[in-house]
Amino acid sequence: MQHAREGWSIHVNGEDIKSGLPINGMTVISQAEFDLVQSVQENANLRPKIVQSPDKIQRALEEKKLTRDEAKNAERSAMQSFQQKTATVEVYSKEFNNCIPYLLCKIFHLAVCISILEVLSRML
Repeated sequence: MQHAREGWSIHVNGEDIKSGLPINGMTVISQAEFDLVQSVQENANLRPKIVQSPDKIQRALEEKKLTRDEAKNAERSAMQSFQQKTATVEVYSKEFNNCIPYLLCKIFHLAVCISILEVLSRML
């Protein structure tokens, strides 16, 4: 392969083909040009990942620690809130269960009173 702008070629099926000439509607490029394009794309993808200074690394690390700490605090707060609400529900459930016998007793007492009143009203 020659690398001059004009005059270099590649082999396809044993034939020399000049670079840049269309074949079946496609432009032929050399492997070197293909590798160059790939390298440029890889460099563009990797460039944002390059850290310019230790200060930048330290700031990023501190931000991640701060975010982690905030998440832990939020989780702790949510757990405390959940436990408080669970305790409240348990208190209400116990009180409700304690009220049921009392209410049933009152209903029975009311039914007895109604029966007595009905008997008395028949007698009058």
